[in-house]
Amino acid sequence: MRDDQTQQLIDRIIGLNERHIAVARSLLTTMTADDPEVAQTWLDLAADASTDGDDPHGLFILPESVFHALHSHVRYGYVIEWLAVWSRESFALKGQFAARLPRGWDDMDRVLTAEYDRRTR
Repeated sequence: MRDDQTQQLIDRIIGLNERHIAVARSLLTTMTADDPEVAQTWLDLAADASTDGDDPHGLFILPESVFHALHSHVRYGYVIEWLAVWSRESFALKGQFAARLPRGWDDMDRVLTAEYDRRTR
């Protein structure tokens, strides 16, 4: 059984991540249609940053290189700023959650993955 604070952390992390993924996917779709060169810059930088291959499009966590390349873009910059804020906030909450668990980040990844699976069934 989870305590209320732990469940709130899990809910907040998942909520931020779901929002991040939805907005990033929508932004990348818009870029691909309207500014394919900008979209390709995002994809190239995200692929370079994805050392483990888990997020080759930079949808789950905004790579710093994508942020630096696009945050000042007149059309997309403000959305890139939101994604960066949500990435940092999610990472900080994950750190708080991992600190509550015996095996830290390993347990946190396992618990969040199980919770995502449970919610999407």
